[in-house]
Amino acid sequence: MEYLLFSHRGLLFAVPADGVMEILWLPALTPVEGSLPYLAGVLNLRGALVPVIQLDLVFGHENLGYALSDQVLVFRKADRWLGVISNAVHRVEYIGAESIEDPPTCARRPSGDSGVLIRSLAKTGVEIAMILDVDRLFQPLDLLHDENTALEPDPDQSTPQDQNQSPSPLPVFWPLATPEDRAVLIRRAEEYAQRALEPYDFGQAVAIARLSGELFAVPLETVREFADVQAITPIPRAPVFVAGAMNLRGEILTLLDISGLFQLPALSTRPAMVGLKAAVTALDDAVVGIVFDDILAISYVKADEVAPVAQTMSARSKPYVSGFISFEGKSGSLLDLPSLLSQAWLAE
Repeated sequence: MEYLLFSHRGLLFAVPADGVMEILWLPALTPVEGSLPYLAGVLNLRGALVPVIQLDLVFGHENLGYALSDQVLVFRKADRWLGVISNAVHRVEYIGAESIEDPPTCARRPSGDSGVLIRSLAKTGVEIAMILDVDRLFQPLDLLHDENTALEPDPDQSTPQDQNQSPSPLPVFWPLATPEDRAVLIRRAEEYAQRALEPYDFGQAVAIARLSGELFAVPLETVREFADVQAITPIPRAPVFVAGAMNLRGEILTLLDISGLFQLPALSTRPAMVGLKAAVTALDDAVVGIVFDDILAISYVKADEVAPVAQTMSARSKPYVSGFISFEGKSGSLLDLPSLLSQAWLAE
């Protein structure tokens, strides 16, 4: 099963990738009076009100604040929406059942506590990710806790203020944000609030990848997982587009370097090939890894958002690009993976 891996406060979490509808940069959120403390606020996403929760408070920790680089994972279940704030989204990765285990009994909190939100633990390379129980997060917020849990709201916040008590401050999302940061948050919120005139089409799921400073959109339907590139073993007399091979959980994975197709410097010209990511793609019987510098985000692209391939594009590149997309104000090539992995190209 494919999981989306993200980190928050230095901890690695995972959620089923097919349940993530969108990944947004953190916008301005609207606090809700009388809500539970771990609700950061609500977001207007094209007319749908999305409650957004703060994991720090869900697990009973101090809220350490926010950053413009934070991202919101948006889930949808029937007509219900939920957003979860994370510090960084890393990659989509296939995690087999053999790599997933229940948390040790001694590590489980009593039933009803926030610990039950951790469904299982997943081994991914040298890291261990905590798999969140998204279905439980979708339960009414007042069922996520009982009287003995860290999720219980402060009684003083859920009862009228005593006349002798000082009034609590008005709820404000990220009160320490600078005016410049707040302007960015508001601009994002305004963009996300644009109402669709028809039922919203999420479009094609793609991973936004970067290679030598250029952006590429990788369709997810043929991507099995994203993996960190470990030690690369050179393949003698291999074609220039083959960067080498690596061991991926016992499977020998051929790594492809598409730099030459797009007039970019070949990976082999770099002093060291470290910190790279591989999009492990499966097409028919071929399983290969396409190497990128980084996987930036998972996004959705609608057909009318894809610009046609320019006639001036290099004849070498054109067969492997189905259009151009925009990400964070920059243009990127939407890869045509079936063409890219065609035997005609691999035979060159």
